[in-house]
Amino acid sequence: FVEPDRVRKEVYTDPAIWEKEMENIHEAMWTYAGHESQIPKAGDYHTVLIGRQPMIMVRGKDRKVNVLYNRCPHRGNMVVGDTKGNTGDQFRCSYHAWTFHHDGKLKNIPMMESGYAGTRLNKDSPELCMKKAARVENYRGFVFASLSPSGPSLKEFLGKAIVAFDDMCDRAPEGEVEVVPNCFRVIQHSNWKLFMENQIDALHPSV
Repeated sequence: FVEPDRVRKEVYTDPAIWEKEMENIHEAMWTYAGHESQIPKAGDYHTVLIGRQPMIMVRGKDRKVNVLYNRCPHRGNMVVGDTKGNTGDQFRCSYHAWTFHHDGKLKNIPMMESGYAGTRLNKDSPELCMKKAARVENYRGFVFASLSPSGPSLKEFLGKAIVAFDDMCDRAPEGEVEVVPNCFRVIQHSNWKLFMENQIDALHPSV
């Protein structure tokens, strides 16, 4: 599909190619989840899409930043529907009111004894917790997550591009940066490569 002087249109339209890209790129590599300054207080959260997976970046009471799948383990309902906010002391699924700690651990199941008697549900079972991103790393306030448990470390993945983060932070008087309102969110209904190509296309400035 890729020739020396052109790329076939199937690269942008074939569902099978897109599926492989999701599996081998977006759901296997590191993805920028957000900046820690976007969630300054415990319970603050910011949502992000990693590949096809809706995720939540949240600040815990212990100040740790967690990245969780935005999905209740009971019926798969999205736990938060807003782009950002504060969830208080816990996440609460709107479907059956299961509650979870900021790290995704199950906190409570209402009517556990009566509603789920005779089932295999066990409050201590890890499968009843909100699933975590396989790996989460923070570089100078920039939080990245990977859905794959294996692969290069974040620093290896960023490679020489890491100088861009250092340059930005080192220019700041306090050696760190923060995201300030407002962020612009763009939803583009097209193949992800079209957006990327327009970002790196050097032809536009010259003409």
